[in-house]
Amino acid sequence: MNIFLIEYDKYIDSPFFPLTIFVVMVAAFWCLNRFLKSYVSNPKHHVRHVTEMVWNAVHDVPLYLIGVGIALWLMRVKTTPPAEVAEVFHGVQFLALLTAAIIIVLRVIIRFIEGKAQQAGSKGTTLLVTLVEVTGIVFGVIIFLGAYGISIAPFVTALGIGGMAVALGLQETLANIFSGLQLILSRQIIVGDHIKLSSGEEGEVTDITWRYTTIQIATKNYVIVPNKTIAAATITNYDRPQKNLAVVVAVGVSYDSDLDKVERVTLDVAREVLKEIEEEAAHEGRTLPTPAEPTMKYHTLADSSINFNVVISVADYASQFKVKHEFIKALMKRYREEGIDIPFPTRTIVNG
Repeated sequence: MNIFLIEYDKYIDSPFFPLTIFVVMVAAFWCLNRFLKSYVSNPKHHVRHVTEMVWNAVHDVPLYLIGVGIALWLMRVKTTPPAEVAEVFHGVQFLALLTAAIIIVLRVIIRFIEGKAQQAGSKGTTLLVTLVEVTGIVFGVIIFLGAYGISIAPFVTALGIGGMAVALGLQETLANIFSGLQLILSRQIIVGDHIKLSSGEEGEVTDITWRYTTIQIATKNYVIVPNKTIAAATITNYDRPQKNLAVVVAVGVSYDSDLDKVERVTLDVAREVLKEIEEEAAHEGRTLPTPAEPTMKYHTLADSSINFNVVISVADYASQFKVKHEFIKALMKRYREEGIDIPFPTRTIVNG
C-alpha cells in the first residue's frame, strides 16, 4: 500500500500531472458534449422543450469552458505552483467560468425571445439579438473588472464625455436604431408580415436589423429600407390584425343570362375551389383557418355585360394568387358547361 502511495506522490509532483488533468477533463467534457448531442437529436427520446432549451444553452463552447474551469481548479488543488502561476490560473479559470455563464444566459434569453416571436407568428429580429448580446458582453466585462478591483468609473466618465461627440456624428445611425426598436416594441410590424409602403415597396419583412429593415418582394429580391423611413411611412400591413383577408374577383355575364343561375353556379365553383385548397393544405400537414362563406353581388349594368364581384376568403396574403388562379380556371370551365356567356367588346369596321 505504501508503495502505491509513494508512486502516486511521485506522479503528482511530475511536471506532466497538470497537463494530464487538463487533457483528461477536456476529453471528458468532449465526450459528454457528444453524448448529449446524440441524445437530444434522437427523436426516440421525445426530448421536452425545456430540456432542448438547456441543451441549446450549454452545448459546445460553454461546456468546454466549464471543463477548462474545473480542470484549472483541480490543477490548483493537486499542485502547488508559484504564486504568479497560481494567479494566472485563477484569472483564466474565472474568465472561463464567467464566459461560459454569460453565453448560457444569453442563449437562454435569445431562445426565450425567439419562442415569444414564434408564438406571435414572427421569426425574431437581428436587432433584438444584437442588443441582448452587446448587453451581456458589457455586463461580463464589468463583472470581470470589478472582480479584480479595477474601477470602471474612468471608463464611464470617458464614455460620457465622448458619447456626446459620438452621438452628433452618428445621428443617422442612432435614428435608425431607435426607429427599429420602436417598430419591434410597437408590434405593428413583425418579421413575417406582408406589408406595402406608401412609396410603393411591397413584400414580406424578413428581418429588422440595427439600421435597416429587409423586405423580400415578389421576385425574391431584397429591398433594404432604413428603419427611420419605415417608421415615418404610411404602411399597409396585410397580416394585421389578422392574416386572413377577402379577395375580390370581378366578373361580367351577358344580358341574356339567368342571374339566379349565374349566382348559384358561381358560388358553387368558389366553394369547390376553397375545398380543394383546404384538402391540399391538409395533405401537406398544414391547417388553414375555416374560410368565410363566399359571396357575390351584382353592381353594374355595363354596356355589354352585367358585372358583379365575387368575394372569397383566403388564409393569408400569399394565398390569394393561387385562389384567384384556380377560381378563374374553374369558373370558365363551369360557365362553358352551363352555357353562361361572358361577353367581350366587339368592333365593326365599315369601309367608306
